[in-house]
Amino acid sequence: MGLAGGGRGADAMLITRTPLRISLGGGGTDLPSYYRQFGGIVISAAINKYVYIGINRTFADDYLLKYSELERVREVADISHPIIREALTMHAIGPYLEIVSLADIPAGTGLGSSGTFTVGLLKAIYAFKREHVVSGKWIVDFFFPEIRLAIEVDGSVHNTQVQRAKDLKKDSDCMRFDITVLRLRNAEIFGDRDWLIEKLRASWREAKDRENRIIGTSA
Repeated sequence: MGLAGGGRGADAMLITRTPLRISLGGGGTDLPSYYRQFGGIVISAAINKYVYIGINRTFADDYLLKYSELERVREVADISHPIIREALTMHAIGPYLEIVSLADIPAGTGLGSSGTFTVGLLKAIYAFKREHVVSGKWIVDFFFPEIRLAIEVDGSVHNTQVQRAKDLKKDSDCMRFDITVLRLRNAEIFGDRDWLIEKLRASWREAKDRENRIIGTSA
């Protein structure tokens, strides 16, 4: 994945690559007419064919969208592509925005291209906003995927009982996905620098050791 530039007209594009999938069983149980009455379960496997989503800042005060068609509109509500329109409605990252979609296989092949497109687009948007989504639903301040280390910087709002309960749930979910979580208070960030460096190094070593054990176990 690339990194987006920070300003208008930046010279870097952010690109995500999301695998398509083949359905091994349960096809059709994800349709509302079925799962609303009987529930559903689908077993799928990713393949080495991908959908690529690129997001880039432009100099024009509009939205430039390139997929199987070309759109250039001034307002999100005017976007014809339903998935892009809803994603940008939920995440206000424009205008001055270009979104490009490419794929190894055309749409309509039964390989879940619309779902893959949606996942890739949302991943790109979160990365563009400098937000990192882990364990499927939580946003963390910093994330190092190569060793599965998440770092959270907690302000005073985390002192409330409600927020502490949310933090506990988030940390528990991350642990289920073998993600190491380091929480730091604002005062610790701006306090003893030597202590902070050693804390970061210790957490890095812990996460790396944990990742090595996971790799060794699955090898």
